[in-house]
Parts: sequence; C-alpha cells; structure tokens
Amino acid sequence: MTSNNANRLTKRIRNARVACIPRTCVFVFACLIVSITQAASDITSHSLLNWSDWETYRSTVSHPALGTKPADIERARKNIRRHEWARTHAAKVEANVLKYADKLTSEFLVRMVPDTTPLSALFTPCPACREKGKPYQLHGTWTWNPAQSEQLHCTTCQTVYPNEEYPETVQLRSAYAPDQTFSYYGGDTFPIFQWKNGRPSFTGNIRSRKVEFMSKLARQFADAYALTSNPDYAIASRKILLRLSEVYPRYLVHCAYGEVADLSPKDAALSMDRLPFPELTYPPNKPNRTLFTKFWTTGRASGTGMEGTQLRQWTEAYDLTCDATTTGGAGESGRGRLGEPSLPEAVYSPEERIQIERDLLLEATILAVADPLMNNKSIGNRSAVGLVGACLGHPGMVRYGLEAFREMVDDYFLPDGGTPESISYGFMATTSVRDLSLAFRQYSDPPGYRDGDNNRHDNLDIFRAGNYPRIWQAFLDCLLPDLTFPPFADSHQTARFPPTDAEILASVYPDEPQYATLLAHLSGKNGVPADPATAIYLRSPDFDTTAPPPLTFPDHCRPDLRIGFMRGGEGGRESLLLLSATPWGVHRHQDSLNLYYWKNGHELLTDLGYLWDHADEKMTYRTFAHNLVMIDGKDQETRNRGGDVEFFHAGDHVKAMRASSRAYPGAKTYRRSSALIDHGDGNSYAVDLFEVQGGQTQDYVYHGPNTSQTITGLEVTPHDQPIYDLTDVRTGETTSAWTMQWQLGKAMQFTAWNVPCPGERTFVGSGWGQRDSKNRDRGTVIPYIIRRTEGDRLQQFVSVFEGSHPDSPFVKGVKRVPAGDADLTNQSVILEIETTAGKDYIAWNANAASTLPDKSSLPSSPFSVTSTQAGNVSWIESVHLKP
Repeated sequence: MTSNNANRLTKRIRNARVACIPRTCVFVFACLIVSITQAASDITSHSLLNWSDWETYRSTVSHPALGTKPADIERARKNIRRHEWARTHAAKVEANVLKYADKLTSEFLVRMVPDTTPLSALFTPCPACREKGKPYQLHGTWTWNPAQSEQLHCTTCQTVYPNEEYPETVQLRSAYAPDQTFSYYGGDTFPIFQWKNGRPSFTGNIRSRKVEFMSKLARQFADAYALTSNPDYAIASRKILLRLSEVYPRYLVHCAYGEVADLSPKDAALSMDRLPFPELTYPPNKPNRTLFTKFWTTGRASGTGMEGTQLRQWTEAYDLTCDATTTGGAGESGRGRLGEPSLPEAVYSPEERIQIERDLLLEATILAVADPLMNNKSIGNRSAVGLVGACLGHPGMVRYGLEAFREMVDDYFLPDGGTPESISYGFMATTSVRDLSLAFRQYSDPPGYRDGDNNRHDNLDIFRAGNYPRIWQAFLDCLLPDLTFPPFADSHQTARFPPTDAEILASVYPDEPQYATLLAHLSGKNGVPADPATAIYLRSPDFDTTAPPPLTFPDHCRPDLRIGFMRGGEGGRESLLLLSATPWGVHRHQDSLNLYYWKNGHELLTDLGYLWDHADEKMTYRTFAHNLVMIDGKDQETRNRGGDVEFFHAGDHVKAMRASSRAYPGAKTYRRSSALIDHGDGNSYAVDLFEVQGGQTQDYVYHGPNTSQTITGLEVTPHDQPIYDLTDVRTGETTSAWTMQWQLGKAMQFTAWNVPCPGERTFVGSGWGQRDSKNRDRGTVIPYIIRRTEGDRLQQFVSVFEGSHPDSPFVKGVKRVPAGDADLTNQSVILEIETTAGKDYIAWNANAASTLPDKSSLPSSPFSVTSTQAGNVSWIESVHLKP
C-alpha cells in the first residue's frame, strides 16, 4: 500500500445521535443533555478496516511466523543443551512465569485486566512531592508491584496512592460506556508541558500498569512454551489473551493527559481532529471535540501514543502458542477418564482463535491505521500492524507495516545513515521495527495473493533493504570506545549499543565480521550474553567469544549528519573529539558548533545530554549548556541555522574539522576549527579556534567535568553582578595563556589552556550540572568558564585541551606567536605548543606570508600542524578546503 493511500483517512464519521451525558465531580457538574444531530455522509472506512483478507488467508499461515521462527526455536534448544548460560536463562524464564501459573483464576484475570479503560502510566505528577517542596518529575517517579496491584508508590517522597490526603474526587462518567467512570485528583491542577491544568489519575495509572504487566506476562508464558514445549504455558498465555480480547473492544480512545473520547473507538480514531461528540475532560478544561496532542499520546490499553508496543506482545504471544496442543500427562485436558494419556488436543478452540484474532489483534490495529502522520511513535504502531498482517494472513496490513519500515529507513533516517534526531531517538525508531525486521526474514505472501499492482512478496529479507545496513554502520561508527555513545542532542548519558541489536546483527549479517566482534565485546565472562533472551534464539551454538579481535573506531563526518568524529590512539580507541555542525531538527539542541572531548573513559569537555520530559529540560538543551560561543547572551536560533562543513581531515597525526553555521543570523562570522593532535603512546591533545564577528558581547563558554578544578596563571576575584544564572562568580583578566585543571581520579587529569583575545575578561562560576531526569543528581553543579570579549571586530578564541596522567602531562606550555606579515590580515593564528617531545606549531588561516618564529614558511592552508624535535621538522600535516 502506498504512503498516499495510508494517509488518505481524514474523512469523518457522522452519525445521527441523541445522548444523555452525565458528568459527576466535586465541582459544579450537572447532568448535561446534549442533543447532537448530524447528517449521515458518504464517508467510508479506511481500507485496512476491511478484514476480509484475514478471513480469506488466515488458514494459510504456518505458525510461528513472526520474529521467533521454527529454526530459531531449534537453535535455542541446541544452546540449552550445550551452554550453561542458556540453561540458566531457560530456567529463569520458567521460574518467572511459574510464580503466576496457579494464579490465573477468573478473579485474578478480571482484577488485573480491568473492565474500565486504562489511562496512562505517564503524565502523573505527585501532589505530595509538590506539597513537600520536593522536585517532581512530570511523569512521576513511580514503582508498582503486581503483588500489591492496587497501590502506586512514589519513590521520591514515599507516598502511596490512592491516598485519603490526595483523593480522586473529580469523576467523569462515560455516556457511550456508562459502566466506565474515570476519577482524577481533585486538588490544585498541575501544568504538564503545554497542558496547563493537569489532574493525575492514580487509579488510571494503576490500571495501565496492570494491563502492561499482563501483556508482558502473556508474552513470557509464550516464550516459556517455545523453550520447553510444555502446553501448560501455552494455556496460560491463552487465558490472558482471551481476557484481553473480552475487554479491549470496549476500551475507549484516550490521551495521556486524561481526556477520553466518549464514542466508539473506531469512530474516535477516524475523527480524531473533530470528534462528533464532546470528549470527557476534567475541569477547568472544557471540551473542544479533539483530544489534546491527538494521536501523539493516544491509546486504548495505554495512553502514550505507542499502542503498538503491547500489540506486538499480544501478536507474538499468540503466534508462538496458537498451534499448541496438549500432550499426554500435561495440560488441562492431558488425560482421559481412566487416567490414560489422551490424544493431543488443540490448546485453542477454533472459536477462541477467532475471538483473539478479531477482538484483540485486529481491533488493536484501528488506531494505528487511522493515524496519518509518520513519526518515531507511529513507526512502531504501523510495524505492529505489519506483524498482525503476517500473523493473521492479511497482506494489506503487511504492506502497511513494510511501508512504515521503508519510510523509517529511507525517509526518516538521513541518506548517509545518520540519525535525524539523536542517538537515543534513532534507536527508538529502530527498536520500533525490530520485531518487524525479524519477522520479515524470508517472508512470502499467501499462496495466490497479488496486490492491486499485481505484485507479491516472496522470500523477502528486509535486512538487505534500502538504507537499513547503512543505518547500523552509522550507529556503530558513532560509538565511544567504552561502547557508550556521546550524549549529543536528546541522547541519554548512559546510551549504549543495545545488546539485543548486536545479537541480531551478528546473526543476519554473517558477512560483516565487525558485528560479531562487537557482540563478543558486549558479552560477559566466558561469552555469557548481555541479552540471553535474544541470544538463546539467534546466537549460533558454535559462536566463539574467547579472543575477539579489538574493535576499531573510524574517523568520519557523514555529509548529512555533519558531526565530525575525530579519534586518537590505535584503532581510534583512545580519544574522541566531536564537533557538531548538524542542522536543527526535532530532539536537537541549541548547540551548533558544540565541542565534546573524551579520552580513556573520561568526559573532558562534557555535554549534559537529555533530561527527558523534565520540567527543567531546557537547562540541558539551551545554548549555555554547551561548549561554544554565545552572542549577546542569547540562545542560538534554530530555524534555518544550517551547518556547513568546510573541511574534514583524518591524517596520521592530525584529525581536523572546520564548520560554520547561521545559528546567529546577524553574525558576519560564526566558525569553528578544531583538531586532535596525536603523537602516539597516549600523547595527544586538542586545539580549538572559534572565530566570531557579531553582536556587542561574545562569550566563549565551556564547562568542566567536576568541581575539583584549580586555576593557574589567572588571578580571580569575586564578582557581584549577575552572569547568566551562575553562582559564586569570580572574574579576572590577563594577556597570557592560563590554565584550568581538573582531576578525574588517579589516572586522568584534564587541562584547559586558554589563550586570551585582546581585551578578554574571564568569569568562572557554578551552574547547572544535573543530567538525570529522575532527579537522582538534583542540585549537582559544575564550573562554567566564560571568556568574554566586546565590540564588533573579529574575535578569535584559542584554546588547547589535554587529558593526561597527572604525573606525566604531554603539553608543557602554550603561547600565541606572530605570523609575520600575515598578522596584518587579523586572520592568521599560530600557536607554539611546547611538549615533552619538542614543539608543535598549529597554524590557522595561513597564507604565503605566514612564517614560524625562525622565519621558515608555513604551508598556505586553512589549517596545518608542523611538529619539530630539537629544532628539526619531524612531520607536517596540512588541510585544504573541500573542492
């Protein structure tokens, strides 16, 4: 199905209806009699709401047909026979589900899969935290335990909900489903992002967690069945799926902010922009016949906008168990009247299969096929529809899922494979299609099927499709040597290469040994997988992790991503200097030309990363949170900021990049040239020239990794005027190079050499250092260094950064030296860097008149490094602009 067809679904459903809609709450609410008469129209349902292909082809599907295939199950059993880690994992899977095997009574199922629509496990701030003056997360910091299923526990203030001190006195009763009532906290409202008057529903949150838990449990029972063939586990999975199929058709469409569409879910999905009836919304908000944020945070089993997450679990659980049979001595019907083994019987009756397929799996596709937008949430929802199609024999749904995959691979990701948002959100997108990609290894359409274009799929393998291989290579190339990722843009500080994906890549790309090497390095002692749940099915029993070759990390600057990765040490394993010229986009930061520096496991020039949906999230995406130049104290522009890479060089000793941007549209110049200079044996350092012309004040800002800093060569005194939002501000001025130095444990020292511009004044203060969205490091501060110039002339901020062992720094001194007649241009910059090996001369913007102190000529080049020992040139590397 084409993208245009997929998006052709904005027609509205209008039905004549007269409704009595009672709303009860602590406020003045009365029974509202709303008479709504709308003429019937010629609107037709979305084509994928026609399930006739399911009726035609469902019997042609051979199960299991999705991500866990018969060959994977056989491989898992071989791993169990051969490897202790596999036996341990299989035993753990059984132990986890056995805790609930005897609890799946009708009463338990009704309690854990409630009749009333769940709301959201997010968007539930804690009023007790607010009352006690504690920092609160807008989603709350909750724990929930299935053994205490009716309680929600705040980990910040230890309050347990429901709570008499914070009662849910606001109640909204559905007119469409009068047996469903939704209750909300009745105290003062919360601003939740752009939603100005939010009311948490603790009971709605609890219902959501229950259904989420039971969905996972159904999938876990199915996994236990696949590993053991014990039909009792398939029977348990069936019970949960049947209960879900009983209630899900009545679950109403709702959004994470607590609004509920008070009409049939199908009609709500197809008329999201203009509901034919007022939605349920608590006061002081008033209905406007649309759900806030529409599909973005909408669901039925969950209110996050990612209904596909649970749909995938239900579909995979069904796929693994729907053909299960009882065997002699096991299962609910495993023995005859005389105790003799009976013939195997199907675990699912034909009627039960129809019910689960129609009332749960197909029913849950309605929201996804009604959403016209493509984003990092809808991709996962659409891929879940594709899984339903493959599982139930609906080729149209298969194509809907494959189209989402294609749009993600070829349209969402950049043409060079780079992530369009951030590392974390790039993996969010690939994780959304992970199950789909595994399911579509050698997929074929039902026999005899052809689509409207007379095409069919036979032995399709989407791991070889389009941009997909390039995306994985780009992820791999962005790794730090410790197998984490640099936290640029909206990436979490702890982002790592997912072991699940490493297992998959090593399995599906056997011709690419780098993935097997990565997997070996991610594995634990004796090759124990970091993700045994995936490894047991996909890892070859013969996979060898005993002596993997070292990983290599390349220098690169992808043309669309425009972030330069300059690496030092053998195989790029020692250090990384990262310069970002990426254009603005979703989940980007105001960080154009930000510089990040990492060496031997330590962040030197840090990036604070991502505070994910935190009230203070701006503190880490604002311009001041990054290492760059601010003009007139303002944040960078985001629209049309662009980003131009003028050169990228990866030589034997020098890795260098120059980039410019329009982050400050009024600036004549906003350009940065940075390089990593590597002498080998751990002796490396970074140099940086930031050129800016524009505004009245220019602030070169960077921040250190911790508070254990010392200043040498600059005398600072207290400053009583506000400087941004810093505290304990001190100031000083000098014309000579000076240093800030940090200790990072016993083996690492970070030194920043600052080479002042004429008239430059320095401010040092303490500022925002929190990096955890759960407030576990609340109150953390780090030092911010501001080197300020004034005036409209070209300013050239020069710095040198070194990470070294505290007892053996490589850089001994830094000074700026004249560039001969070239100084008249006010463009050329030459640094003399004294090292333990000799002297390096770093030249920016050199021309034919540029000379070294001994009057020897320099290469006419935008950037060059001349390294000398005992007065003799050891090597020269120069860089030229892109043709």
